[in-house]
Amino acid sequence: MSRFAIQTIAWGENHTLEQILSDVVTAGYEGIELFQHPEELGGMDRLIAATQAAKIQIVGFCAGAFEERCNLVREYCLKTRIRTTEPHAPYVYCDEWKSSLDQNSKFEKALSSGLRIALHPHMYKPVQTMREAEQILDTFPMLKFLPDTAHITIAGDDPVEAIRKYFNRLAAIHMKDWKEDVGRSFQFYARGFCELGDGDIHFNTILDVVARNRHRGWFVIEQDTTPTPLDSTSRSLQWLKDEVLQRRLMDPDHQLKGL
Repeated sequence: MSRFAIQTIAWGENHTLEQILSDVVTAGYEGIELFQHPEELGGMDRLIAATQAAKIQIVGFCAGAFEERCNLVREYCLKTRIRTTEPHAPYVYCDEWKSSLDQNSKFEKALSSGLRIALHPHMYKPVQTMREAEQILDTFPMLKFLPDTAHITIAGDDPVEAIRKYFNRLAAIHMKDWKEDVGRSFQFYARGFCELGDGDIHFNTILDVVARNRHRGWFVIEQDTTPTPLDSTSRSLQWLKDEVLQRRLMDPDHQLKGL
């Protein structure tokens, strides 16, 4: 069955761990992709205890620089006694990649160490387009893919084709909506991010291909900023669950077990 997580960037840096987890649980999520640094939330031990008590899984870390995220995943896995290679171990969010001639870059070292590195094409970051992402993904078969429905669309690429091509390598799918009338310039594009269903991303075709391939992984809902994180993330989750349920019911034999 697909599972639903939330990117905690919606709560920014001025909310406590207790408030974030309370909202996440109230909204109905099962997991989080953690934007805040654990030290800002009281440390790794406190984070682990609080998320376990709330029955919330950490699906990925994206705070700090790349090496710092790698160290956070290693620390988390050591303290929770799981291997970094296990499917339910958190992934390392990665929106950059640079290989060296001797194949000894920090990215390749981290990948060869057994960490689940998840490549995330992101506008105005080092890896933006699917062409850039494909060159990296095709070179490193162990690398995971973390597509973002909005950023791939903004880059002028097709999220359906991206998800279809690398479906077996998905770390998760970032479900993010965007209003195209704000434009694609660096100064304005982020103003278009909104609750799911309120923007112009073609989620129907995205969810159809996900349903046909029987997705069993994580949907990570993301909205960069909102004055009401609980309300916004609750609305987005309900919208997505309704869409997923509709596709299950549309199957006459109820065989879409991946949703």
